[in-house]
Amino acid sequence: MDIPNRRALLNPALVALKNMGGSASLRDVKKQVVSDMEYPADIADATWPSNPNRTAISYNLSWALTYLKLSGLIEKAGNGIWRLTQAGIDSGVLDPLEVERSVNKRKTGG
Repeated sequence: MDIPNRRALLNPALVALKNMGGSASLRDVKKQVVSDMEYPADIADATWPSNPNRTAISYNLSWALTYLKLSGLIEKAGNGIWRLTQAGIDSGVLDPLEVERSVNKRKTGG
């Protein structure tokens, strides 16, 4: 099993936030995603190559959360807390490629 990239973590992150009452820290979202997706320890604990103090899932999950924020599905709710917006609450299963296209289009002003 490969370490999930940000695209693969978009839906699990959104579901985790929904299952945790709509808001949580990155650490808590990571714990929930690892549990929900049943990632084995070698995947859950693999470190990011350039920062051995950070897991690869945590790094990629941070990017997934950023993409969800840029898509209007979540927002920052204070120091390190992510919260669902109404659009996030109402959303169903996301198309990760469409989320990425939408965010990239927005970033380039297109």
